[in-house]
Amino acid sequence: LTCSVEDLIEAVCGELGVPRENIASRMKHKPISDARAAIAWLGVDSLGMTQTELARHLGVTQQALSFSLQRGRRLADTLILDLVPDRQP
Repeated sequence: LTCSVEDLIEAVCGELGVPRENIASRMKHKPISDARAAIAWLGVDSLGMTQTELARHLGVTQQALSFSLQRGRRLADTLILDLVPDRQP
């Protein structure tokens, strides 16, 4: 599967109902943090994107992206169920 960082951000924001402009903000509301975590996790682990590349597009530091990636991995099952509604636990 091939997609750009922008495609990934748009897809996750659309599925989780988070406005795209909030992703690069400093807001720490749970839905926005979950979206960042999903983007980090899907981008790095599934699509092979670099943390540096994703951090640049999300407007965060590489360290902050690394934290989101760890969080995304912990939330993976929940995030998959949100992003893929037909998936059974």
